[in-house]
Amino acid sequence: MSTYHHGPDLSHWNTPMSAYGTKALTLEGDFCMIKATQGLSYIDPTFKDRLKVLSGQHHYGAYHYLSRKDGKVLDQVKYYINTLEVLGVINESVLCLDWEEGLTKGTALEIEDACKWVADRTGRVPMIYVSYSNINLVPELLPVWAARWRDVDAISYNLYSMMRNLHPNIVMWQWTNKKESKYFTSKIDYNVTHLDLKAWQKIGTMV
Repeated sequence: MSTYHHGPDLSHWNTPMSAYGTKALTLEGDFCMIKATQGLSYIDPTFKDRLKVLSGQHHYGAYHYLSRKDGKVLDQVKYYINTLEVLGVINESVLCLDWEEGLTKGTALEIEDACKWVADRTGRVPMIYVSYSNINLVPELLPVWAARWRDVDAISYNLYSMMRNLHPNIVMWQWTNKKESKYFTSKIDYNVTHLDLKAWQKIGTMV
């Protein structure tokens, strides 16, 4: 029987309960995805403080939101990777691009080219966050984090298995944006993965 692991994805919109502070990031789930950057110059205001809690202490990843209002996809990705390099976490963080077709910037070809640049620079490729309806747009070699909100307990693993049949490299499913949490002041996005945590932390690693 497969073992599943769960964790939130968070940005500055998600405020921890004062009793827990940033420690909440390590208490809510087995892993945590946090927003790092957006566009060509934006850094999430909570990112650096959250890194202090997660780095070396918890399984985590940092994602970049591809903004329609900013420059080319490759330029945005270079900014994102450079930010992680400067902060010294490029080799430990799971890499991810938030690509919401119709909302954010980039064609499938631009995404693929940017990921090749990342691979040449880091030896890894970013995971691609995308809506369930656009899974087929992601090149097969790239790991996929699929969003399909069901707002039910993620014990519905049959659906997850079905989604994995739609793309050969689906590694994570965001199943709700309304999970109740005793560690945060409002409902949060929540995710499930079929990977063990060691494999999860190595998502995108090129062998």
